[in-house]
Amino acid sequence: MYEIVKVNGLGGLYKGYTATLFKQSSNQGIRFLVYTDTAKFLQNYISTKVLSDLLAGGFAGFCSVMANNPIDVIKTRMQGVDAAKYSGFMDCGR
Repeated sequence: MYEIVKVNGLGGLYKGYTATLFKQSSNQGIRFLVYTDTAKFLQNYISTKVLSDLLAGGFAGFCSVMANNPIDVIKTRMQGVDAAKYSGFMDCGR
């Protein structure tokens, strides 16, 4: 944090908040939907609820990470020391 404030000023700490908002929103949305549907599906084939919930949770986590990787890269770049070279979310994405 010290290095970011030193290079980019106090506002540098808030670079990437739009990307963080997109990442967290889509991450939780994907995880919730995939978990719910997968858990319902698995309960037809696995009689142990704990096991079906564990597998559904793991699959939901996998899907959310894979789907959010591009947004996470943008977020990480916008929040790093070199964040000043980007004018915003779309610029960093390009």
